[in-house]
Amino acid sequence: MSCLGVRISNLVIKGARNHGLLNVTATDFFNLRIPLPPLEEISRIVKEISFLEEKIVSVKNSVDSSKILQKSLINQIF
Repeated sequence: MSCLGVRISNLVIKGARNHGLLNVTATDFFNLRIPLPPLEEISRIVKEISFLEEKIVSVKNSVDSSKILQKSLINQIF
């Protein structure tokens, strides 16, 4: 079990019906300490997400261009 899982499980009061999922108080939840990955890992993730966002924009632009071309060709035929 992860470090975070152990911390959460220490706060949860288990019941017969919900296994404690609804029994964590807001105060306990917001006081949880969540470990962060190393800065190098965060930087790598940010770069990958930025790259993917650029690809998404590029694909959306290609789709838009294709739709415009399709409409133009349809208008030329009819």
